[in-house]
Amino acid sequence: MSEEKEGQPVVEEKNNILKQIWIKYYSSKWRWVLAMLIDVFMLLIPDLYAMTAKLPPDNKLLQSSGVVYFERIDRRGSLTGLKTAGGEMLFTCRERVGAYHDCRMNNWPEELQRIQGKFATILWYRQPIYLFTEQNRLVEWRVNNEQLISREQTQKDFDYASKFPIGKHIFFWSLIIGLDIYNDSVR
Repeated sequence: MSEEKEGQPVVEEKNNILKQIWIKYYSSKWRWVLAMLIDVFMLLIPDLYAMTAKLPPDNKLLQSSGVVYFERIDRRGSLTGLKTAGGEMLFTCRERVGAYHDCRMNNWPEELQRIQGKFATILWYRQPIYLFTEQNRLVEWRVNNEQLISREQTQKDFDYASKFPIGKHIFFWSLIIGLDIYNDSVR
């Protein structure tokens, strides 16, 4: 009797679950409707929010000041936090659902350590990013009167995010159609 590698039964169980999902999906007469719903709710709606996002005028931006900290939340990066007199606030620099939260600057890793615990002022607004969902979107960020993120840089991020949404849909539908052709050829 051969010894099983540690963790192998879990991998086999996951593979069986994926195989069962695959079989149910491709045996369903509703697979194209399901693919359309996935495209609409996971790709199209977030892309529409990103494409139509606009920075509010300066007089509509909110301002908060406090001590900077960073909170790692998931594989999508860290939120920028401020400890203010009224409590803690978290901000993101992502322009759409699924993007990284990090507010990138030159020499990013070194900058994090340098500004952690320093006094900062952030201009921000509540940005709609999905159905009934908003986020605290950082627009400008100053630490000790040094500007780390500017409105112009934020606008460039918005412009970039709105330019490339069609590629995801082309990839998604190429994958779905390719898998459908492959599935038909195997049957």
